Amino acid sequence: MLQCSRCGTQFFRPENQVDNELAEDASPPDMARAVREEELDGLRIRQISTLRRAVYRTRSYFVIAGGACFVTAIQLATMIYHRAAQTRLRMPLSDGMLLAGYVLLMLAALGGAFYFERRIVALTRELRKPTLENPENTPDFSPLSDGTQHVQNLENLRE
Repeated sequence: MLQCSRCGTQFFRPENQVDNELAEDASPPDMARAVREEELDGLRIRQISTLRRAVYRTRSYFVIAGGACFVTAIQLATMIYHRAAQTRLRMPLSDGMLLAGYVLLMLAALGGAFYFERRIVALTRELRKPTLENPENTPDFSPLSDGTQHVQNLENLRE
């Protein structure tokens, strides 16, 4: 029988409990702290995965927007070429203003394509960074062995 430290309710230990030894050895505050740390770890993992999904989604939107800007610039360039070829650059002022508007729109579309391309590169760099930071202190591997004891253990088993 186990008893809840908060409400005093008694209950039976679940049969499929994995950490039987840990539950018997640990005091209730230690168990509560361990459970809380596991919840925080799980929450942090969910937050990181949600943020990474958002960055992937944003990068996808930027790819689509950059492609749309580039295709628009190409379309405007072909319209400018056809307009200039039809009129041989001898046109009334209104057609000249329309051609200048096409040129300005094409430059704006190219600027948008380059802007989105820079943002895509920045987001890709952010996604390639490892999610875990390097530890400040190097780990101490001195108590670890080099593995030769496994060979000795196997030889001892044979004898």
